[in-house]
Amino acid sequence: MKCIAINDESIYANIVNKICPTVESINKFKRYDNINEAVGELRNDETEVVFLDFTLSNIEKLDIFKLFPNPPKIILVSLNSSQKLKFFSVNINNKHLYPISEANFLSFIGGSSSKDLEPQLKNTNVENSSKSENNGFMFIKVGSSIVKVIYDEIKYIEGLKDYIKIYTNGGKALVTKCTIKHIEQKLPTYQFIRIHKSYIISFNKIDKIEFNHTFINEIKIPIGAQFRERFLMRVNSYRL
Repeated sequence: MKCIAINDESIYANIVNKICPTVESINKFKRYDNINEAVGELRNDETEVVFLDFTLSNIEKLDIFKLFPNPPKIILVSLNSSQKLKFFSVNINNKHLYPISEANFLSFIGGSSSKDLEPQLKNTNVENSSKSENNGFMFIKVGSSIVKVIYDEIKYIEGLKDYIKIYTNGGKALVTKCTIKHIEQKLPTYQFIRIHKSYIISFNKIDKIEFNHTFINEIKIPIGAQFRERFLMRVNSYRL
């Protein structure tokens, strides 16, 4: 099986380049800086898997792959703000994204691994969908109480230095000692997204987006510049 990676020299590029050669079923591997550079070989070759840098410009170029009679499997690779490497398969027809967990990474690409692959994946902190995030809730300390918080009831979270305020459907905010970076790492990524240095929102609670703000029940929440591209890619994957 032939596999190629299309990415720049970002931090994750070397990680992907290190993983692929350890998969026994991948007997050919190349890296290109951009899609245009790789198109010529993709047209005349039998590449089965393409790792693609998760950027808005690359999402827009996915239509290129529709031109191939037998398009390869496309895996988008993203590095989030907490330096976790994540993989997503993408449907090139509607550009919907589907998270690939560590557990099904190999089955998705149709390969078997060498002995060295398992520690390689663990070192990259690939998202594992079987984590406790599937429980649908968490417990937090509020004052002298331990309170159960249901993920589906969270509207958004505001960071206040060493504390966070969790706004739920009940209306009253729950305050607990925790940094927004820490809670971001604990929340299920398919349901929540950080859009500002001080805000994490529940994606399915968004009512509308206008300019550089999202609105949840008429609450206006800013979209930070460093989070804007990743947020809009998520939004675009659901657009008609």
